[in-house]
Amino acid sequence: MRTKRLLQKKLLKRIFTEIERAILEDIIQQFGVAFQNAWRDIADMDVSLDSMETNSQLIQSISPNEPVSLITFEIELLGNTSFLNLCIPYIFYESMLEKLSFRNWFHSGKEADASDQDHLEKSLQAVELNVEVTLGKTELSLENFLQLELGDIVPLQKRTSDPLILSIEKQPYYLVKPGILEDQMAVEVLQDIGGNQD
Repeated sequence: MRTKRLLQKKLLKRIFTEIERAILEDIIQQFGVAFQNAWRDIADMDVSLDSMETNSQLIQSISPNEPVSLITFEIELLGNTSFLNLCIPYIFYESMLEKLSFRNWFHSGKEADASDQDHLEKSLQAVELNVEVTLGKTELSLENFLQLELGDIVPLQKRTSDPLILSIEKQPYYLVKPGILEDQMAVEVLQDIGGNQD
């Protein structure tokens, strides 16, 4: 009886709820948009989701002898790591083999137009960047570090009147002054140093 319950529980876990299916459909549609954008310089595509099958036994696969491109993505979500495979059969490429040659790829003669520029700007605006402000630096011996206690003061190699460095993705870009804005710590940009500390 216990074995039967465990088997039923395992079978229930394999069935996606309506919410899970909706989330999966949204993710797959986003993959479709990314796929379409990746191929836009080679071929105009209209990628859409026709259907979704969650039962692996009902999936119609291509012949085992058919050549394919298999792209594997490593996905990390909430501390769990898994893989996602994207399989593209050779017949997908057949109609565009000429466009995939190195000669056409690098010497297509196509120049970027205003729509390409707008598309690139819109894509870049959503990119998240890591922004850090360095308060100061110092050097400590391992002995002193191990003896640090609550309330100890560590002097930094910087005067309080010196501007701080704001870095974007570990590259210094601005000199800033610390302050407070609406009860939150903030910085005021003083000077653009364009990725150089000098």
